[in-house]
Amino acid sequence: MTRQSVTRISIDVSPDALEARVLLHPEDTPARVAAATLLDALAKANIAIDETVSQRVRDLAALTARGERVTEPFLIATGRPAAEGRDGEFLWHESLTPKRQHWCSDNAVDHYTFNSVVTVDEGQTIGTLVRCVPGVAGIDVYGRLVPPKRAVKGVTYASAINVTDDDPAVVSVDVSGVVTYEDRHLAISEVFEVPEDVDFSTGHIDSSVDVHVPGVICDRFRVRSKRSVLVDGTVEAACVTAGRDVHAGGGILQRGKGYVRARGQITAKFCDHAVLRAGKDVTIERDLIRCDVRCGGTLSMPNGAIVGGSVFAREGLEAAVLGSGAAASTAACVGTHPSILRKAERMYASSKAKRAVAKRLRQTIVRLEEDMNRLNAAQQVRFAELATKVDMIGDAIKVEEAKRGALLSAAEPAQQPVMLVNSMVHPGARIRIGCREATIENALAGPVRIEERTHLGITAIVAVDPSRNSVKVLRSTQVAEAIPTC
Repeated sequence: MTRQSVTRISIDVSPDALEARVLLHPEDTPARVAAATLLDALAKANIAIDETVSQRVRDLAALTARGERVTEPFLIATGRPAAEGRDGEFLWHESLTPKRQHWCSDNAVDHYTFNSVVTVDEGQTIGTLVRCVPGVAGIDVYGRLVPPKRAVKGVTYASAINVTDDDPAVVSVDVSGVVTYEDRHLAISEVFEVPEDVDFSTGHIDSSVDVHVPGVICDRFRVRSKRSVLVDGTVEAACVTAGRDVHAGGGILQRGKGYVRARGQITAKFCDHAVLRAGKDVTIERDLIRCDVRCGGTLSMPNGAIVGGSVFAREGLEAAVLGSGAAASTAACVGTHPSILRKAERMYASSKAKRAVAKRLRQTIVRLEEDMNRLNAAQQVRFAELATKVDMIGDAIKVEEAKRGALLSAAEPAQQPVMLVNSMVHPGARIRIGCREATIENALAGPVRIEERTHLGITAIVAVDPSRNSVKVLRSTQVAEAIPTC
């Protein structure tokens, strides 16, 4: 306590200067102390005197006037402490909270499915913002302002984040991205930057933006992006899906597990026991080893070998080597995919069967028309039913033919597909172009161009050697019926 003394009266002020007490000394204090004497003592101690203090002075003077001895310190003045403010706070939307568990949390968690990163779509609400409330200064017994102990901190946010004027405010985003909230700052990035590997520290990734993985995607993890996935390392036995492209700079090593799917392109250094599905082109720098590849564009690997497995490229393919001397089963297909041809064949057979039924019904209708005048009421009803059924079958055939035509039209290549092999086609390799398939009996030295040709009404698969200006007809068979598109 800070003590300031006057004659027969001491003024004690608390360390925080929020309380002042008067101490009267019994040994030299008269029975009565006047209010003016007390006010003078307070003024000399620089105590601010307001109506409350004046009233307490009068109360103390009244006590002494009644002859009461005041031996305990008498509270004569009180200040007002500062009111501390409230920091701003961001609260995640409940739909996003489960994603934010930490992988070291004690809570029960599937370490594959948890995710500590929040990705959102354009226009999505991500949470609420509680605005900060500034503190209010107090005042001490000397009349001085007492500031709050600390300044409040508000929440700052990027320009792509919208905040309403309410309190709490609704927070949404203008763009798709990865939202982070650190040190009271809300930020959004349009690229999901993984710190290193996709592993237990990240969990599965489900992103609405591009994903960049500087390390590897480990076994059994899943990465999905509505845009592209860029992996500097390898893709192991993981599941990768992209709305645009996938690039694996270190290759794809899946050991027969997992897959890589992209609506756009897939590029990789090499692929081993991998499953690839691309809506457009697939580009491989080195080899495809026992892979299952299907792409809607071209398969380009001019310096690599296709060893084992099966590949399909609607617009054609280029490779250095096709097949293997170790007799690994290798199948390559270009043109319309066999599954589409099989489906179209089933639809054609169905339409053909319907036509046969319609033909028999028409024959029955013709016979009934010849005896129309002799038909009874029941037979006339039957005649009308048959005519209606024939019309219905005809309509069903038209619908089925339209679907089959659309199916084949969407699946056919933009131009005649070819296979270009620069070095060697090994014996045993199976080649399929459209409805025809050939098995290579003797090695073909490259460069060789394998394509389908029609001459004098006969369709065959041929190997064209541009260096020798020769054409070799390969023994082939038709493995699917040639279905008309309409």
